[in-house]
Amino acid sequence: MVFEYTVNGHTYQSSSTDPSGFVSRSADDVVQTWPLGARVQAWYDPENPSVAALTRDKSATRFLFIGISALMAMLGAVFALVSLKLALR
Repeated sequence: MVFEYTVNGHTYQSSSTDPSGFVSRSADDVVQTWPLGARVQAWYDPENPSVAALTRDKSATRFLFIGISALMAMLGAVFALVSLKLALR
């Protein structure tokens, strides 16, 4: 699916439905949500209008989840390394 949008007289195209890239949609879901030929609202980056999506992330929940998960993984790795070092003494 590709959509076309205009910013300040310039026409752009994008295929992104979600700006974060974390949401994967089936073709059926995309067509149901945004029917072919329908006029829809697109969200674009004012600093770089060539970047746009059909939805916008209204919260940082996804990024918070990823950040906490990464922190937990790093702490787990540190704990495992310290435990291994102590066991080898």
